Amino acid sequence: MAELPFESMGQCVEYYPCSAIITVYLPRKEPFCRRCPYCEYKEPMRTYYCRITNEEIIDPFHTRGAKCPLIVDDVQPYWKGEK
Repeated sequence: MAELPFESMGQCVEYYPCSAIITVYLPRKEPFCRRCPYCEYKEPMRTYYCRITNEEIIDPFHTRGAKCPLIVDDVQPYWKGEK
C-alpha cells in the first residue's frame, strides 16, 4: 500500500479515495483566483493560498493557480449584469 500523506486513524488500515464536485461562480471578465471563494489571504506571510489545492497563488488578480481543478463550463452564465 502506498504511503498516505496523512496520519493513521488508530486501527484503520484502509482508506477510500473520495472526490467532490463543487460549483464556483467566477466573473466572466475576471475568472481569476482572487474572485474564487476558496482563495484565502494569509496575513502573516502576505500571500494568497488556494484552500482546494493548498498551493500558493503568485498572482491571484490576473491568473489561476497551476493546480486549479476548476473547469469553465460552456453554458449560459448564471446571471448577466449587462443588457
